[in-house]
Amino acid sequence: MSNQSINNSEYTFEEKIRKLSIEEAKFVLEHGEKKLKEISDATQLIIARTLPALTIVVGFIIALLGFSFNKLSEKTELYDPYIVTPFIAIYYLYRISRKLVNNIKAEDYKPLGLDPKVLLGDSFFPNQNDDDDDMEKNRLTYFYMNEAHNIQGKIDSNNLKNENRWAIFNSALSEIIFTPLLICLTFAIAKATLYLVEALNL
Repeated sequence: MSNQSINNSEYTFEEKIRKLSIEEAKFVLEHGEKKLKEISDATQLIIARTLPALTIVVGFIIALLGFSFNKLSEKTELYDPYIVTPFIAIYYLYRISRKLVNNIKAEDYKPLGLDPKVLLGDSFFPNQNDDDDDMEKNRLTYFYMNEAHNIQGKIDSNNLKNENRWAIFNSALSEIIFTPLLICLTFAIAKATLYLVEALNL
């Protein structure tokens, strides 16, 4: 049965619960927990791939800073291709590093489980005057399905965050690959600009 046919079901959430046995409700919950764990594992994979990329970028920034300060100590002119190019590359790499850092920062992920006070609240234990025999008879099924419903919200939220993380990682990776070409183009433009200025001053 397709997801579309399930979502278009004429039954409400409460009506579906009434049709489930305890074993069926537990089955739904267990599969929801498996899916949520799969998404959590994907998050760890993204972080594991982001950390080496961030290490490379930060190492490259440090190397360029050292090269730039060394050239500054040797030169009296600020406009020099060997000084301008590294600083532009450092700014470019810094922007990439910010992306990667944001990709591994702790997010407000929705945790598993509910507080006992929620499970023991009025929703599951109606007043004696209330006519809610269905809840009394199927309380465990309601427990299971309420948690399954909450897990679905966590799955949707965490899955969206993972999609954003993958997009950021792939974007940063493309920019890292472009870095050598950027350095070459920047150096060529800076060199050509310097030649032009010197020619105009002659």
